[in-house]
Amino acid sequence: MTIWLAILRAFEFLLLLANALLRERWKEEGRQEVRTKQKEDNAQASDKAAEIDARVSDAGIDALRERMRDYQRL
Repeated sequence: MTIWLAILRAFEFLLLLANALLRERWKEEGRQEVRTKQKEDNAQASDKAAEIDARVSDAGIDALRERMRDYQRL
């Protein structure tokens, strides 16, 4: 009976070890997914910011052109 108890304890220990290793692996995979998502979100935000900057720049240039036309009319 003692040998079976020892085998059972060894098996239990191996299961605990495997569980801990898998938990760490899953945590790291989850972190990697979060990092990837953050990079994608940052890229989208950067593209959107560049688009907004371009619109603002175009609006500013248009406003300057309009002012120049007004000055030329004077």
